[in-house]
Amino acid sequence: MKYEIISVTSSQVTLRAHSQLMPLIRKAIHNIQYKQPDQLLFKRRVIPFFLNQFYLYSIDIGLQEAIQYLQTVKNSKRSKQKKFELGDIEKLFRNKDQNSNEYIVQKQWITFLEQKAISCIEKNGKITSHKTKQMYQRYLEEIQQETIKSNPYKYFLSKTKLVDETQETEQYDSQLFF
Repeated sequence: MKYEIISVTSSQVTLRAHSQLMPLIRKAIHNIQYKQPDQLLFKRRVIPFFLNQFYLYSIDIGLQEAIQYLQTVKNSKRSKQKKFELGDIEKLFRNKDQNSNEYIVQKQWITFLEQKAISCIEKNGKITSHKTKQMYQRYLEEIQQETIKSNPYKYFLSKTKLVDETQETEQYDSQLFF
């Protein structure tokens, strides 16, 4: 079964393929069309998940600065659920004063990500799928990389960046089908 790429532009690809490849091509196109929204939604859930895990971890081991800071964040929420949101982590990293409680919490957050976050993924009873656990672990690496930037998490949650990353992943994934 052969295929030939006739032309590639920034907006389209012309492909000639054996008819037996058509089911694979349709499946690849379907995966690309429906994967992007799922990945965007998932990535937007990762930060709140880890913030909540950090909060629970802080309570377990008695990190008073983190408990106090995160409780204040939760209490400032207007919703009844008082869940952490995407921007909460970026707000934490705005303060660069090394003598502030936020700075102490930043360091505790980094330590949590390096030492305990993986075990939180593995132990969490709500995450049953191995694939989902792998996705959390993949995004955990990105979250950790953000902490070393001059303005951590400032653009991490930008919708344009999320779309660009997803399109790059799709281009790579589409090459795997053939």
